[in-house]
Amino acid sequence: MACGYFAFTTRYRIEATIWHLRHGYSTRMGNFDVPVPKHWLIYSEDSLAFTLVNTAPTWHRDGNFHTVAAITLFPFSNRPISAEGTARWLLFKRQQAEREGVTLVEEKRFTFDDDTLVCVGGSEMRDVILRGVARAPKTDIISLECKSENGLTILFQGEPTDVDAFYSWVSQIRRQK
Repeated sequence: MACGYFAFTTRYRIEATIWHLRHGYSTRMGNFDVPVPKHWLIYSEDSLAFTLVNTAPTWHRDGNFHTVAAITLFPFSNRPISAEGTARWLLFKRQQAEREGVTLVEEKRFTFDDDTLVCVGGSEMRDVILRGVARAPKTDIISLECKSENGLTILFQGEPTDVDAFYSWVSQIRRQK
């Protein structure tokens, strides 16, 4: 019974190890080479997107509600939108956050190859979880949405302590020539 419990509780970590043994530490999605960090698993994949999940998160024992970091990548979601389109999208996201009372705590821009990726986000996921819930647990969950001029879209949700690792991951994405 103890062996069964261990296998059940570590199944995703075991699955991630097997995935990395078979595929290495990156995958190709559309026109992009995407890193898959150690202990991360491609949890869901289809022809339009895939979702990476951290199978070895840092567990907090502070009584707050926490989440496992997850990243969803959509390499085909939109046609190229140009720098002006990215600026309009960013303005829309800022206005949407203000209208919904969401605190935007992150905004970052990346350049790789001939593309620019803009990320923006904040407490949106936390606010959705807590909306209308009396006596909800405290949480600092953060969600980010990133969009590139060439049509790449990335969604992130996790803890504030996961954001730097996410940005490091984003900086390693490469467009295929």
